[in-house]
Amino acid sequence: MFSEVWLKWLEAVVFPKISGGVLVVDRAPYHLVLTPETAPARSKQRKAEMAAWLESHDVVPQDLESGWKQSRTIAEMKAVAD
Repeated sequence: MFSEVWLKWLEAVVFPKISGGVLVVDRAPYHLVLTPETAPARSKQRKAEMAAWLESHDVVPQDLESGWKQSRTIAEMKAVAD
């Protein structure tokens, strides 16, 4: 099973049967479809990669001074990403 097949099955078979109901799924790999835009920051990213991720997702706090990439630790950046 992979996500594309699972999503098609959901649309064709499951959704018509549960109108007005709730569907609960676990975190099986094929249930998760991550794109570069929706993927969370990885904990093993290097500092420069983490800073770039924050900027690309527009989550850099406005109160950070210029040069924040050098002055912040990766743990602080990860906390913002989370």
